[in-house]
Amino acid sequence: MLRSPLLRCLSTSPRPKLYSLTCTSPGPTSSSLTSTGHAILTDLPRASGGENSHPEPVYLLLASLVSCEAATASYVLRQLSPRLSLRSPLRFSVRAERDERGSLALPIGEEPGAPAMLRRVWGTVEVSTTPAITDEQVEVLGRQVGRRCPVADMMKRAGVELDVRFVRGE
Repeated sequence: MLRSPLLRCLSTSPRPKLYSLTCTSPGPTSSSLTSTGHAILTDLPRASGGENSHPEPVYLLLASLVSCEAATASYVLRQLSPRLSLRSPLRFSVRAERDERGSLALPIGEEPGAPAMLRRVWGTVEVSTTPAITDEQVEVLGRQVGRRCPVADMMKRAGVELDVRFVRGE
């Protein structure tokens, strides 16, 4: 019987991790509650019928991506070298684009002229460590995060062009 979390991770058997939440949405705003008790609020800009009181859902998707990559990078960095520690926080700068025809095309009864999904996400992650991280370690870090981050993996498999590059900070 495997007892330690590390040994369980080395097992070849699937280990499903479940997530759940509930959501109430009286229109363009929504209030979600995770099974761990965290509230997530979203809204739309006024031009789209919302009150602009909370971030749009797409911003939460981008925040999920960078937060997941940050957590994954922290794990990978520790595995690369126990001596490496972050000298300053990882600094993400990302952008995303989609074709608005995918969600806003009219008339509503017809197929939109483009998919509603994000087409592309790009940006950089600045990594500063003590002792200084090498360019090779930054490359390995970026590659491993791209392979291990569940949100990045899901976005790539959905067809999003994902180009978030890890760079060495000063």
